[in-house]
Amino acid sequence: MNGNYRTAVRLALGAAMAVNLSAVPVASQAASYSYTDLNPAGFTRSYGQGISGRQQVGYGYDPATGVYLHAVLWSGTASSAVDLNPSGFTVSYGFGISGSQQVGDGYGPATGDSDHALLWSSTASSVVDLNPSGFAKSIGLGISGSQQVGWGSGSATGDNAHALLWSSTASSAVDLNPSGFTGSFGQGISGSQQVGCGYDPATGDSAHALLWSGTASSVVDLHSFLSADYSDSAASGIDANGNVVGFASYIPTGLDHAMLWTVLPESVVICNDPGQCGAVATYSTGASVTCSPASGSFFPVGTNTVTCTSTNPPSTYTFTVTVKDCEPPVVSCRAVGKPSSKESSKSDKDSERDQDPDGIYQLLAHDNCDPNPRLYIQDSGSGFLAGPFANGDIVKITKKGGHEDSDDAKDSKHGRPPMVAHLRLEGNGLLYGVDGSGNVGASVLCSVPHGHDD
Repeated sequence: MNGNYRTAVRLALGAAMAVNLSAVPVASQAASYSYTDLNPAGFTRSYGQGISGRQQVGYGYDPATGVYLHAVLWSGTASSAVDLNPSGFTVSYGFGISGSQQVGDGYGPATGDSDHALLWSSTASSVVDLNPSGFAKSIGLGISGSQQVGWGSGSATGDNAHALLWSSTASSAVDLNPSGFTGSFGQGISGSQQVGCGYDPATGDSAHALLWSGTASSVVDLHSFLSADYSDSAASGIDANGNVVGFASYIPTGLDHAMLWTVLPESVVICNDPGQCGAVATYSTGASVTCSPASGSFFPVGTNTVTCTSTNPPSTYTFTVTVKDCEPPVVSCRAVGKPSSKESSKSDKDSERDQDPDGIYQLLAHDNCDPNPRLYIQDSGSGFLAGPFANGDIVKITKKGGHEDSDDAKDSKHGRPPMVAHLRLEGNGLLYGVDGSGNVGASVLCSVPHGHDD
């Protein structure tokens, strides 16, 4: 970690360029290309490093400064070259571009001849020094929107290189170095994600390709997805879909291989659609991926396996869509009235009581998945819980200790429907339903007959 950082970055950039060239599928290449020599008039050498829209960024040897490199911005022609080297800087490099902004680094009297990450807005005078407090040196390598990625070192890092994320100012720097890693480099960025590499002491300080989402704790070790045939690895670019490009050292030959990490859909866990024993699930895949069942299919409750086939890169993988039954049963307590009496003579008291509910209820329930949810009746007065009852069961509920108009035998004699239980409660009955997934529904009231109260 105390070696030549600039050499390490140059090698990484060179590998990244090779990766980008190697990873382009032949089928997607055009039949032919035109070319434009961007070398500015008088420049002895120049290098393009990044492109966005109609502009390009890089660096070249300015003849007016002898052997010193200057960051350069082009708009598609050699004559459009803009020298981005700021006042007070001897050397500068342009590495990344996004929209009208460019990122790189430079050094000179203004920095005590130490590398500082730099951000431009298309002119030399617009430069922003991104070097954070506590850092002796820093380099910006990638940019996406208003964020930049790179690395830095100094007293804040124990002089080890740490991957850094900026939001266009030095004070906004976020140290991305993961816990336990001795050092790291940030090299590519897209949207809210960044990639690079880090040195893992658990594997003898071998380089591991890393992915971040804006914080050190969000790190994903991409090296862990490689087989044991690879030792060191690094990530240098990421696209809008989260696919990562880089390289890894292939142990059997000892040579670096271009590497493409393709993001796979995460396993999906969702609740059922209302009233359905399942749900429609959607998921994102690349343009070259075909999945079965397809995104937008109806998946039943339970764990369902989706099998996907990719043509670029060629692969087959699976993930799961788990649909949970989150919908509780709906219950009702239906009064079962007394049949009409055929007797012609009744006391006034008997007639009045015939008009009131008699406490006999049919317990009903409906659930989206469970045809036979369990039913329970709770005493609102004592908390006593009776059950489970089945859908359609008939029970009688009366006041505990109250005057009842008949016993169970008389109910049967008078043509009452068969009852599975006679509940004597201190309060009213509260009917609940519980389905096979453990969902508990809202309660409904099964009231004790008024005429039975003391």
